[in-house]
Order: sequence, then C-alpha cells, then structure tokens
Amino acid sequence: MTNSPIFDYLFTKYKELNNAGQSETEEGRLLFMEMLHYAPPEYRAVVDQVAEEMNLAPEPDGYLDDGTPMISLSALAKHHGLSMSEAESMLEKFMADRESLGLSNAGIVKGVTNIHRKQ
Repeated sequence: MTNSPIFDYLFTKYKELNNAGQSETEEGRLLFMEMLHYAPPEYRAVVDQVAEEMNLAPEPDGYLDDGTPMISLSALAKHHGLSMSEAESMLEKFMADRESLGLSNAGIVKGVTNIHRKQ
C-alpha cells in the first residue's frame, strides 16, 4: 500500500491528537474527515468495515438510476434517534465542513427526484 504524503501527514497529526486525548474535538473531527478523503483504498476499506461493525448507518433504502445505493436522511435520522431537523442541521454542518476543507460534496444528493425507494 502506497500512501500519499498528504495522507501520511494528516494521519500523523490525527495520531498526535488522539494520543493527547483530543480526537473527539472539533479539530480532531475535521482532521479525521480530511484524512479519510486522502486515505488509500485499503485504509478506507478498513474504516468502512469498522463502521459497518459499529452499525453506524442503516441499510440503503433507495438507489439512483445507475444502481448506486442511497440512504435517505429520514432513515439516518431514525437510525440515530434524531429528529429530521437535527439530521438536516447535521448534514448542512457536514457539507459546510467539507467545503471549508476544500473537499467535494459529490455523492451527497439533496432534493433529487430520481432516487428510487426500495419497496
């Protein structure tokens, strides 16, 4: 596995925050988000597996025309015991944070009518 220098730098900074007990801070959250963006596929696969084991997201409840699975915001809200307004606020913050880091929000679909719901 070949890591990019950006990923290696961010991973080192995140480990330092974690070792200082600060990984749960706003800085730690943003650093983790950025680190994941630059992570090699092998690392992302491990993160995805851990997230699945921790049951962090519900099963996709819809799909796009091309078959891409989608999870509705209402399903995420229900899964985490949030109101829709709380979930919407969290999504807006997530997208704003990614934008502030210069990261793409591609794949986050809002207000689209071509999402087909599973029956």
